[in-house]
Amino acid sequence: MVEVDSDIEDDFEVAGFNYFDLDGDGSITMKELITKLNPLASISEKEELEVSISSAPNFDLGDGNINMREMIA
Repeated sequence: MVEVDSDIEDDFEVAGFNYFDLDGDGSITMKELITKLNPLASISEKEELEVSISSAPNFDLGDGNINMREMIA
């Protein structure tokens, strides 16, 4: 679960981030994101979703995960 710092004031954003951060490590993996976004999707739909998500600006700053700052950017 992510801790809120002084720059992040919106409880809604923190709650949204924590919803996707299934293991509570402070980052959201592609697997966690897809698990929450579309749990009933077929493999091909999950692959399409992964491509869409990974091409979004601010998704990943190099570690393959998204952290709170990347999510609210």
